[in-house]
Amino acid sequence: MTQPRLGFVGTTGRMGLEAQSILAIPAMAEKFSGVEWYRRDDGFERLFGADVWVEFSSPGAVLALCREAERRNARIPLVVGATGWSSEELSELERHARRSPILKASNFAVGVQVCRDTLRFWESRPEMKGWKVSIRELHHTGKKDAPSGTALSLGDVIQATRPSAVPIESVREGDIFGIHEIVYESGTEKITLIHEAKSRSVFAEGALEAAL
Repeated sequence: MTQPRLGFVGTTGRMGLEAQSILAIPAMAEKFSGVEWYRRDDGFERLFGADVWVEFSSPGAVLALCREAERRNARIPLVVGATGWSSEELSELERHARRSPILKASNFAVGVQVCRDTLRFWESRPEMKGWKVSIRELHHTGKKDAPSGTALSLGDVIQATRPSAVPIESVREGDIFGIHEIVYESGTEKITLIHEAKSRSVFAEGALEAAL
């Protein structure tokens, strides 16, 4: 199988800069035949020479790209890392996903996937059904959406087996990459599951691996 050509959307943001650093490492760079970096004012032309897209900008940019792909009748796989989606935007994205493969995730860290599996196991235990559950997420002051997409997705795992929404506390301070704490508590016990991202590279690298 030949190496795919990558189109990356969101070049100047935090994740775009992180991806550029990762792709400067020969072991990762050699997995792709080349990279096209897209900035909002560049136009879409160069991106349509790519085999797969990775996006870390905004829902609006994602949908603009999907509309252009539809106009061109192009079916290029897309990995989406943007968060802060409205229900209307998600509906449109789902429509585009019926045309082209789209992988959307709020967090590409392996540890977060393990956390989801852990929560599913805890929720499968009948004796824990009466325990109270809460989520606390902490991010840097520049993060726009609150609660975070990761916190919402973790909450969805829990709410799949519970009648009421899980309370989520959002904290914005300093330059925290991302901390998510899920607390289960009964009258006599307390369990806390914590995932902490030590750098942004874990998200960018995960998205690049997803593209591959």
